[in-house]
Amino acid sequence: IAATVRLTNAPWAIVAKGDAVEVAGAVRTGLWHYAAGSASAVTLITALLLVLWLLHSRRIESERRESELRLRQLAENAGDIIYRFRLRPRLACEYINPAVTRITGYTPEECYADPWLPRKRIHPADEEHFAQLVVSGRSADPAAFRWLHRDGTERMLELLHIPVRDATGEVVAIEGVARDVTRVYEQAVALRRSEERHRTLFENLAQGIIYFDVERARYTLNAAAEEMLGLTAAQLERLGAASLTGHEEGGEPLTPASLPSSVALETGHAVAHRVVCLRNHRDGRHRWVLIGSRPLLHPEGRHVIAVYTTLTDITAMREAEAELRDTRELFRLSQ
Repeated sequence: IAATVRLTNAPWAIVAKGDAVEVAGAVRTGLWHYAAGSASAVTLITALLLVLWLLHSRRIESERRESELRLRQLAENAGDIIYRFRLRPRLACEYINPAVTRITGYTPEECYADPWLPRKRIHPADEEHFAQLVVSGRSADPAAFRWLHRDGTERMLELLHIPVRDATGEVVAIEGVARDVTRVYEQAVALRRSEERHRTLFENLAQGIIYFDVERARYTLNAAAEEMLGLTAAQLERLGAASLTGHEEGGEPLTPASLPSSVALETGHAVAHRVVCLRNHRDGRHRWVLIGSRPLLHPEGRHVIAVYTTLTDITAMREAEAELRDTRELFRLSQ
């Protein structure tokens, strides 16, 4: 095979026995006549295989370009920031998609012009953590950083980056995705503050509260409930409902099945407050308590997932009522 010629505007690669000028002339005057008169059977088969290989290569190249175009369109239209920064031999932003403008207020062109821009806009309190993540050379779980938006507000960005290494194993670039999680972060902070407020209220209520998580068989008691029962949550979990001993207002023994919490768990309905006398495990004394329970149902209403029980210590009131009755009785007898 002496020459391979690609003619202008011709999709074929011509292979024949002879120099390039000769082959080009042969194509103009009639390729097959030239091939039949000048080429051996082996040359013709080789030429055919080469043409098929070139066609296959062109198809693969076309598919590769189409795939790259689709991937780039996906990146361009993504809602998260997609980026690639070269670290060596000098820092450069090689790619960043348009989402950076919506999330940070800065355009891709500004990032290309100043590759240090992300470092400059990281909140000062998070700058060291951010630098450690970049230079560590390790793929890590998503990490959240505060970012100073162009308008001066703080945004919370979650970064997931992947180091790119050269043949020697040295990190030469980083690729990754940055997601705006400001709203999620604010909701989490608001939820945590709400939980703290409710926890403070729960702990400081004069009314005793017992929360029973049915699925985990876990009890939560506030300080007032522990004081009334003389039991901690751990002790109540270990001893169970049978540890709540005492009697009904009419004198009947209090059984685990008759407790408002057990009834609410069994029926799935709230149990109105009633008066019972409970024995305190710490001091052995009996206390009059107004007790009631309310079930918490599964969101689909299929079953009870928790039970709230409230306890109001009315011992002092009952003792005052008894003392008043005794006083009235003494006054009646003295008449």
